Amino acid sequence: MAPVPDRHPSASPLHDPSPRPGSTRSPGQLTIALVALGPPARPAAGRGAQRRGPGTTPPRGADGPAEAFSSSRAATAAAPIVSRPRPIGSSANDAARETLSSHLEDAGLSVREVEGMGDFAAQGEGSAGYTRSLVATRPGTDPTGTIVLATHIDSVPGAPGAADAGVGIAVILESLRALGPEAARNDLVVLLVDGEEDGLLRDRRGRTQPPGRLRGRPRDRRRVSALSPARGRSP
Repeated sequence: MAPVPDRHPSASPLHDPSPRPGSTRSPGQLTIALVALGPPARPAAGRGAQRRGPGTTPPRGADGPAEAFSSSRAATAAAPIVSRPRPIGSSANDAARETLSSHLEDAGLSVREVEGMGDFAAQGEGSAGYTRSLVATRPGTDPTGTIVLATHIDSVPGAPGAADAGVGIAVILESLRALGPEAARNDLVVLLVDGEEDGLLRDRRGRTQPPGRLRGRPRDRRRVSALSPARGRSP
């Protein structure tokens, strides 16, 4: 996934120069930090101690400001979902989807479930399965583009998927909490797909594609996407 080209701040889908009614946040000041979950690592000696880039801050705890992203709160929100494996077609997968749908509705998004056969084929091999994905939307107040947050619901059968893609789920849930229930300037789409682990299964009719128009508006020309898979390693 390639990021959109750099633009002047006034043309960026993430830039909001005007305050929103009833909002306590300063215009243009909300920043969502996509951070790794867990406590900060101990400083390492030698060259490894310099790996943290400039401007990188330690993860915030649960007592961090309400309008700021907290890795501790993110981990807590995702904990019930990543407690067990959730492959497609399983009861754990159904429970995870119901939990996520409730989170999205509480965040003020309109949620729809997209279900049907998904398939994938490449290099002479293929897979297929019945998938149930979630597409959630919240129209912006004066949009110049669309912000898309995406990851997948399912895990492999033999692991709870805390890293893949529990981190993505945690980031999205905490980002929505930090943003608050009021509409932002730009359209917001959350895409939680099913069947990723079984071959990147895609819906045959493209119904899980982020919508190009909300409330009848013309198709957006600019879009910021954040697809958040992650890999972990057990001791």
